[in-house]
Parts: sequence; structure tokens; C-alpha cells
Amino acid sequence: SAVVTGKASDKPSRLEILLAGSPCSAVSLSLSSSLRIVGVQVKGLVMSTKQYPRTNTNGLPAENLNVAVVGGGLVGSLLALHLGKKGHEVDLFEYREDIRTAELVVGRSINLALSARGRKALAEVGLEEALLSHGIPMSGRMLHDLKGNCKVVPYDANTNQCIYSVGRKHLNEVLLNAAEKYPNIHLHFNHKLQQANLDE
Repeated sequence: SAVVTGKASDKPSRLEILLAGSPCSAVSLSLSSSLRIVGVQVKGLVMSTKQYPRTNTNGLPAENLNVAVVGGGLVGSLLALHLGKKGHEVDLFEYREDIRTAELVVGRSINLALSARGRKALAEVGLEEALLSHGIPMSGRMLHDLKGNCKVVPYDANTNQCIYSVGRKHLNEVLLNAAEKYPNIHLHFNHKLQQANLDE
């Protein structure tokens, strides 16, 4: 996923792009012209990282922005929620059709293991309890040796905390439903990122 940001009050001509889901969340690049998406031309404004004082802990400027989130999966939809909650104007673009109405959903199907970090991120947008009530608690992993013996290894032997097995599609649907309730978050399906100028 990628996030493109620009001031809401100025006319667009340049974008700054922040990589979402990257191990290095502080990485930022400049986009010199426009971000082209099928059916949509998203543009930003003339700016540089020096023009934006980094006052927020999440690396975004303090003022409200027009933000394009490219990718409506688990990371993109959760990111859109966090940005929308902060008051930013968010457009979320996803190349697939809406998974909530699709007859067949392609992609990863194995359940997601939700740990403390994931629960914290969901709690910040008010969705932790909704997901935990759907999830299956897992307190440890089962090890099988060649002789058929089994041994349970707890994930947390000290506090007996567990992780939760959650369906990816269900989690994605919950995130999209929550995002749709924000008047400043706009969902766009069947839109694919085709081109981005990252020369600068």
C-alpha cells in the first residue's frame, strides 16, 4: 500500500508519498508530477519534506490533508481509518471489486493471527472488541515429534496471554464498513495504480 498526501487548501501539482506497510514507516519520497489511477487522476501540490514540520509522531504534517491510500486490504483500510479519525480527507483506492459484495474473493485465505500489536491498532479505531468476539483464542502452538508425541508451547508462559485467529475477509469487511461510516473517507473499488513518477 502507498499513501499520497497533499494540502487540502492548495491546488495540486506535486505529491509526497509515504510507504504504508513498510518496515521503515518513516521512509518518504517526493512524487514530481501526478499519481495515475485507472479512472482517476490524483494530484498533489508543490512541496518538499522541508516545508512540512514533522510535529506528529506518525510522521504526517499537523494540518489536515487530502490523502490517497492505494490498496484497500487489511493495511490500507486500517490506515484509512486512522487517518480519517484524525480528520484528514481520505480516498481509498482498491483494484479489486468490493469484497463485501463479490461472489468470489481471490487472495490469501488462511486466517490471520492477531497479536497484541494488532489489537492495539484496532483498539485505537474502536474495533478491538468486535474482532475479538469473532476470533478464536490460541494460547500456544502444538509441536509433534517423529514418534507421535505432542507438546504444547505457550505463546506467553508468564501472563497466559493468547493471540486470536481471525478470518482475513471478515477483518477486511469490518474495516471497510467502519471506514464507510466516516464522511471524510471515500472508497473507490476497481481502481488500479498504473503509474507513479518517483524520479525525485
